[in-house]
Amino acid sequence: MQDYLIVKGHINPIENKNALDEYKPNEWTKLDRIVRTTIQMHLSESVYYTVQSCTTTLEVWKKLSETYEKKVVATKIYMIRRLYNLQMKESDLVHAHINEYKNLNPQISAEGTTIEDELKAMLVMSSLPPSWETFVTTLCNASTTAVKYSEVTSSILTKVAKRKSLVHDLASDA
Repeated sequence: MQDYLIVKGHINPIENKNALDEYKPNEWTKLDRIVRTTIQMHLSESVYYTVQSCTTTLEVWKKLSETYEKKVVATKIYMIRRLYNLQMKESDLVHAHINEYKNLNPQISAEGTTIEDELKAMLVMSSLPPSWETFVTTLCNASTTAVKYSEVTSSILTKVAKRKSLVHDLASDA
C-alpha cells in the first residue's frame, strides 16, 4: 500500500508530519481524504471496520500498523523456525527438500529478514540426513572460503544426478 501511495504522489499524509505546513488547509483536507479513502478501499470489510472511525490518514495508518505489525514479527519467527528446523529424512526426495529451502528464503526476505548466504548454505548442509555426512564433510573441507548457498545446492543436486545415473547404468548392465 505504501508503494502504491508513493507512486500516486500521496505519501505525505503518512510520512511527512510537517506536510500540513506545505499545503493550504483545504488542499490538505482534500489530499488527506483522498489518501484515507484510497487506503480504506483496499481493505477487506473486516479490516475496514477497525479503521472506519479514524478521521485522518495518519490515524488509519497508525491503527493498521498497531494491529498488523505484531503479526509480522510472529510470522518472521514462524518462518525462521521452519528454516532452522527443516530436516530431510532418508526417504525424502532431495529435489523437494531443496525446493522447500528455496521457497522459504524469499518468504523470509519478504518479511524483512535477511539471511546471509553462508548461513543458508550451512543450514542446507546441516539439514541433510546422516547418509550425507561424508558428502557434507567433503564440501566443507574443499572450500577455502565461505561456502556459498548456490554452490552447495548445485553440488547436492549434481550428486543426486550422479547417483541416478549410476543406478541406471547398473540396471542396464544387469
